[in-house]
Amino acid sequence: MWDATALNGRQRSLVHAVARRRDALTTHAVMLVTGDELALRNAGRADRVPSEVLSAQLRRFAPPFPWEAHRTWYAGPDGRVHDTAGAIESTD
Repeated sequence: MWDATALNGRQRSLVHAVARRRDALTTHAVMLVTGDELALRNAGRADRVPSEVLSAQLRRFAPPFPWEAHRTWYAGPDGRVHDTAGAIESTD
């Protein structure tokens, strides 16, 4: 398990390099929330991230494509996985 705020492909490439050297499978767990939700969650934290840092992270965020890892999970604000490698979960 490598828990990181890897906002773009360059940052994720470091994890991928380690995984390749060890012949390990990779799973991206992408937590997708809106900027408003991030601000709300941040306001409730004991150690708040400055708002300009959150804004900069949102501008730099480039979510991974499914083919960048062996598995990709896209989770919503509720923490549940709603989309896996492009197969959107039915809402019926």
